[in-house]
Amino acid sequence: MKQIILLLILSLFTSCDNGDIEIPSFEFDSMIKSCGSLVLYRLNAEKTEALILHFDPTDLPTTEGITNIAITDSNCNYRVFSGAVSSDYFCSDLPPVSPTVITNWLAVPGEVNNIQISTSEVFLDGLLNGYKHHIELQNLVLEQNNQSITRTLYDFGYYITEL
Repeated sequence: MKQIILLLILSLFTSCDNGDIEIPSFEFDSMIKSCGSLVLYRLNAEKTEALILHFDPTDLPTTEGITNIAITDSNCNYRVFSGAVSSDYFCSDLPPVSPTVITNWLAVPGEVNNIQISTSEVFLDGLLNGYKHHIELQNLVLEQNNQSITRTLYDFGYYITEL
């Protein structure tokens, strides 16, 4: 019994700590914010973390159906900021100097990693008014400094484009 207690005490003093490594919460407000239809992002409640999608002009479909876009490090990233960010950060040609990016998690491309967009038509008074896009991230892997965040299926949310 004394040996077990001694081992437990020794393990407390020799156990590894993870230093200042902090895994972000990955919890966001439900509302998608945008800069045009090319940059979509969701912020956490404190506005210090953002999941960001970058689209090409032809990525959001203008027909009903399902579209899959491969996830890459250039179209999906997750940033942690030193303070609260506003839309100016995402919508300016040159981002503001403050707050700064503390960590930038980049998406890892893979064979089954997709941004899946399910598109339906939106009518107003019987006329086609735009498109409703349901965006899901499938098999999302984000990496930064040998750490990773993995989500098998992440519901990014709904985004509407108007004609």
